[in-house]
Amino acid sequence: MSNHKRSKQNNCKYILTINDWHVKILFNDDAYQRIFDDSEFEERISMEMTGRLISTTSKKCKDNMAATIDIKPNELWYQRDRLREDLHAIGNIYIERADSEFYQEDTICFWITVPTKSYENMKDYLSYKGKAQLNLVGTELLYRKGEIYSLEFCK
Repeated sequence: MSNHKRSKQNNCKYILTINDWHVKILFNDDAYQRIFDDSEFEERISMEMTGRLISTTSKKCKDNMAATIDIKPNELWYQRDRLREDLHAIGNIYIERADSEFYQEDTICFWITVPTKSYENMKDYLSYKGKAQLNLVGTELLYRKGEIYSLEFCK
């Protein structure tokens, strides 16, 4: 996405409180577009969370900003050698303006992919706790966009 070098100076912390979440499952949602395709049905799962940015070291966004987090299970990026070699991001950040059709206020959005086992553990944790704090480390925003390198659930 961007050509940022991953360094201490470039890293920003984004600390969010998660107030609500749900799992969205789409089953063959684009079948109507591929009516002659006889391949297997496709399932897409994501965990969508809403909350607030309670603290950040970024100079491009403000505390108490509305936040959405979309986490999808995916094994494609998760190759340890590649992860260490080119410091591959696990997700993206972008800011949606209040004037968009989906948001009533400026909202910081996170789109993240994680290994399936991690996804299941996160879902179990949220099912048990109900609410959570999420700590993310990524790049500073450039033109309202950035990358995420790590995430952590906390009490």
